Amino acid sequence: MLFSKYQFLFVTSRLSINKLYRTFSGRHVITSADGVVHNLTRLALDKCNDKQLLEDATRQFKDVVVSLHPSDILKSLHCFATLGFSNKTILSCILHRIDDLCFNASPRGLNHLLTLFRILNISHESATDPLVKMIKNSLHKFTQELGDIWYNATYLGIDNWDLYELLAMQTQLNFKDLQGDTYRTLEAMSRQYKDYGIFENVNIENLNVKQCIYALAAYTRLCRKNEIGILKHELLKAINSMELGMNEISSLLTLMYKSGIVVPEVNEKIHNVIEHLVNDQFYLANVFPYHALMLAKSTCNSKSLVTMINSAMVVVDKMTPVSCLQLFYTLAILSGNLEFDCDDILLKKIASTHKSLSIKHQRHLYDALMRSSRTSNDSLEKFLKDATPTILPLVKNGMDIIQLEGKMCATIGNTSGEIQPIEFVNETLVLNAPGSKVLSPEFKLHLKSIEAIIANLGTPIKSCGILLRTANPKLAEEMSLVYHQPNNITS
Repeated sequence: MLFSKYQFLFVTSRLSINKLYRTFSGRHVITSADGVVHNLTRLALDKCNDKQLLEDATRQFKDVVVSLHPSDILKSLHCFATLGFSNKTILSCILHRIDDLCFNASPRGLNHLLTLFRILNISHESATDPLVKMIKNSLHKFTQELGDIWYNATYLGIDNWDLYELLAMQTQLNFKDLQGDTYRTLEAMSRQYKDYGIFENVNIENLNVKQCIYALAAYTRLCRKNEIGILKHELLKAINSMELGMNEISSLLTLMYKSGIVVPEVNEKIHNVIEHLVNDQFYLANVFPYHALMLAKSTCNSKSLVTMINSAMVVVDKMTPVSCLQLFYTLAILSGNLEFDCDDILLKKIASTHKSLSIKHQRHLYDALMRSSRTSNDSLEKFLKDATPTILPLVKNGMDIIQLEGKMCATIGNTSGEIQPIEFVNETLVLNAPGSKVLSPEFKLHLKSIEAIIANLGTPIKSCGILLRTANPKLAEEMSLVYHQPNNITS
C-alpha cells in the first residue's frame, strides 16, 4: 500500500512536469510575466531535473524580465537556485535588471540577493558591483546577516577591500549582539586571512561542538598555534562526551566540510564508529553512502573506505539512486583513474535510475563517469553524449564563458589567440588542517574532468592548461599552488 502511494505521487509529479514542458516548449507558450513566474515556481516545487526544460524556462524568463517587478525577479532567481541551475541567459537577465534589484532593497533583500548570487555563481563585476555599493550604504543596518555577507562575498571573489574593512568595523561594533552567530561569523571572516583585531579577545574555552568547529577553522586559517591547540583539545573533549550515532556523525561531517576544516583525530574516531555501524543493513543502505562521501571529501584513508564500500554491495538493491551515486562519486574522488569491482555493480543500478537524479547530482555523475572507462551502458553513454552545462563558472571582467561538453568554463584569449580555461580557487575549494592546506579532493575531480574533456576535444582548444586563480593573495601564497597567471587578468 505504501509503495502504491509513492508510485502515485511520482506519476502525478511527472504528469505536472510534462504539462510544464508543453507550456514552455510546445505551442501553448506562456508569454505573460505572471505565467512565467508561476510556472518557474511549479518547476521548483516539482524539483524538475529536465535540463532542456530548464533551458527553455530561462528563455521564457528572459522574454518577460523587463516587465517583472523586482520581487518577482527575486522569486524566479530563488526557483533557479533551488534547482541548482544557472546559465548565461540568467546572467544576462540579472545584468539587465541589476539596478532595479538593488534600488530601495531592504537589508534583508540585499543579503538574500547576494546569497542567490553565490548559489548561482553570479560573480561578474557588472552584477556584483552595484549590489556591493548598496550593501556598503546599508551596512549599519546589518547584524545577524554579517556572517552571510562575509561568506558570500569571499566565495564570489569580490575584490572590494573597502567592503571588508567596513564589514570588520560593523562586526566589531555588533560583536556582543551576534549571540548564536558569533563563531559562524568569525569563521566566515577568517576566509579573508586577516585578523581585523577581532580575534584577540574571543572566548575559546567551554564551547559546544559547533562553536569549536567554527572557531578551529577560523584560527587554523590565521595560523594561531596556541588557539589551535586549545580548540582541538576542546573539540575532542566535547566529542568524547557525546554518544556518536548516525545523526551525530552526519552533522559533524557536514559542519566540518562546510567550515573547510580537517581534524584527523576526529575523522579517525568517526571512522572507528562507522566500522561498527556497517553491520546494520539499514545504515549500510541508507546512511553509510553519505558518510563515505563526506569522509572522502575530507581526505580520509581511501583503502579502508573502499573496503567498506565493497561490503555495502550486499545491500545495493535496497539503496536509493542517490545513495548509489554517492558511493560511485566517492570512489571517483578516492581513486583518480583507478577502478574497482564494485564500479560495475553501482553503474548497473545507476544506469536504470539516473534520470531521477537532481541537477546537482547529475553534475556529480558526469564528473564520476568522466574518470571511468566503464560506461559501455547505452543509457550512460547517452547521458554523457547529451550532457549540457547546468551551472555557471566564476568569472571576472574581460573573460568569456564557453561550453566544454558538459561543463561551462571561464576563458580568456592569450596573445597567440589560444583559448585557456580558467578555474578560480576560493576558500570553499580548500581544506585546512593545522599545519597544511590542500585543494579539496572534490575540486581535484572537477579539474580532472575538465582535463579529460580538453583531451577529447583535441584541436579546438590549443592550450590545455588549467589556471587556478584566487582573488585573495594571502590564499594564493599559502596554498603553494603552481599556476600560471596571464598578464591581462587583474585581481
